[in-house]
Amino acid sequence: MKYYRKSVFRMALRSRGSVMGAVLIIGLGIFVLVSMMDTLWNLRSQILRFYREQGMADVFAEVSAISDVELERIKEIPGIAEASGKIGRDIRIYGKGMEGIVTVHLLSFDDAETLNQPILSRAFVSDTDLFLGKRMEEAYHYASGTELRLLVGGESRTFYMAGTVVQPDYIYSVPPGGSMIPDGRVYDIAMIRRSRLEALTGTRSLNELGFRLRPGYRFSDVRMQLTAALKPYGLSLLSERAEQTSCHMVEGEFQELIATGTVVPLIFMGISVFMLYVVLEKLIRQERCRIGTMKAFGMTDGELLSGYLLEGLLIGLSGAVLGGLLAGGFGRYMFALYCDYFNLPDTQYHDYLYSRLFGIGIAVFTATLAVLAGIREILCITPAMAMRPKSPDRIRELRLPDWAERRLSFLSRLAIRSMGRNLLRSVLIILAAAFPFAMASVLFSFRGIVRNMLSDEFNRTEIYDLQLELDHCTSPITLRNTGRELRGVSRSEAVFQAPVLLEKGAVSEYSVLTGLNDGEALWRILDRDGHFHAPPQDGVILNRKTADKLHVERGDEIYATLPGHSVRSRAVRVTDIVQEPLGDGEYVALPAFPEVLGIPPVANKLLLKAEKGELSLLRRETEKASRLRFLVDMQRAEGSYSSMMGSMYIMMDAFALMAFAAGAILILNISAISLRERMNEIVTLRIMGATRGEISRMLLMELIALTLAGILLGIPGNWGLRRLLETVMISDSYDIRLPMDGGACMAALLFCLLMALYAWHRETHLLDSMQLTDALKERE
Repeated sequence: MKYYRKSVFRMALRSRGSVMGAVLIIGLGIFVLVSMMDTLWNLRSQILRFYREQGMADVFAEVSAISDVELERIKEIPGIAEASGKIGRDIRIYGKGMEGIVTVHLLSFDDAETLNQPILSRAFVSDTDLFLGKRMEEAYHYASGTELRLLVGGESRTFYMAGTVVQPDYIYSVPPGGSMIPDGRVYDIAMIRRSRLEALTGTRSLNELGFRLRPGYRFSDVRMQLTAALKPYGLSLLSERAEQTSCHMVEGEFQELIATGTVVPLIFMGISVFMLYVVLEKLIRQERCRIGTMKAFGMTDGELLSGYLLEGLLIGLSGAVLGGLLAGGFGRYMFALYCDYFNLPDTQYHDYLYSRLFGIGIAVFTATLAVLAGIREILCITPAMAMRPKSPDRIRELRLPDWAERRLSFLSRLAIRSMGRNLLRSVLIILAAAFPFAMASVLFSFRGIVRNMLSDEFNRTEIYDLQLELDHCTSPITLRNTGRELRGVSRSEAVFQAPVLLEKGAVSEYSVLTGLNDGEALWRILDRDGHFHAPPQDGVILNRKTADKLHVERGDEIYATLPGHSVRSRAVRVTDIVQEPLGDGEYVALPAFPEVLGIPPVANKLLLKAEKGELSLLRRETEKASRLRFLVDMQRAEGSYSSMMGSMYIMMDAFALMAFAAGAILILNISAISLRERMNEIVTLRIMGATRGEISRMLLMELIALTLAGILLGIPGNWGLRRLLETVMISDSYDIRLPMDGGACMAALLFCLLMALYAWHRETHLLDSMQLTDALKERE
């Protein structure tokens, strides 16, 4: 038994290229699996611990104003265990090095708060202490004691940098105006004492509320009563923790990590099963006489199988160890990428033993599955089979058309018949080419697709240069005319945007309603298929995500309430439903507000398009305004999106290169095994007078033909993978449509042909090592 196992391992060493290929493919899958799992576990464990330790609320609400006494009464609702609140305002800030309009979401600090407690880098010492969010602090590197000024109600108030603050419900803090990317240079949270913020705003009322539920209660149990209790105070938002803006964005990133960390490793594990199966099936075919002899000496099937199972276990274990060792660096890169956008108090990366043990388990299971599939022929081998080699399989001769027989050379016809005779080998090489082509043609297209998506957003949908958000509502005509008076302006347009409560039966959803102008507007509605939609005069356009949550379709009637603008809900008809590539929102024509919403036309945002070469002048002009909450510089916003996507490009390109590596390993090993099996055929051709160059051209023709067939098969694979990624990558931030990209397909085609040429190059080296006397030897 011991000697037979040694024989099995000696055979594996003779095919060490194939064995190493299987180890590398398993290692690639485990590499992705472990790095994604470690990134996810590091982020999730630190965020959940942050939530738990700082008393993250279960339910969140935003109101116009509510006093502490009135908030305390909310606790009388069954299921509400605790209630807490803050004052929160978007306020402009000035400091050394700040350019343009910079805004902070200023929050009040109160020692008595029990929910959503912040973490400060140090305690408050003075009433002029101001704590900045970590992202803004990292952008400007302010030292303690640096002077900072807040512009409130047209007056400047002086504070001093005291340290940094992180808040559990603002881990992912994005500016108003629809941006999905955090940018610490222009927006972040800040915190001062509650007494100072009350003095600045002239009110002691709270507007950002949090509630903790009693054990056994869910959000659905208290939603209706909370809505009724908070409506008198100007309720504009009510959501459970999972739907709170920051939590929802964080959870969306978690789901993408889970999807990526599951789909990609599964693909590589499937390839490794395929690879091991081919290797072991060839080994069994070569060893059938020895296996029959061992059975004649009394060895059982279980004893014979054990040697190959042990080999498979070692291959799986080696791949898992290799992938686990290399995963740490990529995991740290991914973790650092997410930490650039998450405000976390602890950003220590940990290498988890559990993920590596799980990877080992997956790799061993995969290898064992491949071994069992590849060595089942052992059960069919009898001692009598040891007396002779296996009879060749009966193959129907492939007949070529007469025109092909006349025009093709002898070796070309032989190459075509060889592909037909050994269908298994041909199919394996076709699949080995189809896999990297399908994956790479999709992943390589990611860069162009995102670039086109951003171009549509910033050059076709929102074609203005600056968006100014006011701290009040005014007449659209007055606001538009004010914008036209600014120097450097070529076009000015007033729009409206505010939270809206949409209801259909017992289902309700908070969203953002945008009032737009029809015609040649600076802000237009563009769906992901590239079609423009005019803002409706007799109803509302809903985003597909909102429509699905409300279970409504085009033509249905819903009820809309604008907190702070309308007292009661109003029936509105859904005129259309669109899918937007970036963000989501609901749209109404601004002049139609009286008929649709029952309120006069109002505007709170000013869109400005600069004259050619005058954008810098226009930026300086807007800095003089005192009633602005926030400014969106579209050039800077586009740069932020591109910067974030730059890291995603690297990851997608890395996955594509991994796919090519796996495909190259498959083609190299399958072609090498096939060439060894065809030794008698190759040497016979040499004896009959075929030159090395002619045989090399025959082998090249076979590989190129099979690779091209694999590329054709990869086209439907490309379609399936695009549909899968569209499903996996969908989120509330974006809705990516992945059309087939010709440039990416050409790049993938080129890489596949290079793989085939390299495999052919390796075949020519094996061809040079063959001697004419090898035809007289028995194939081992």
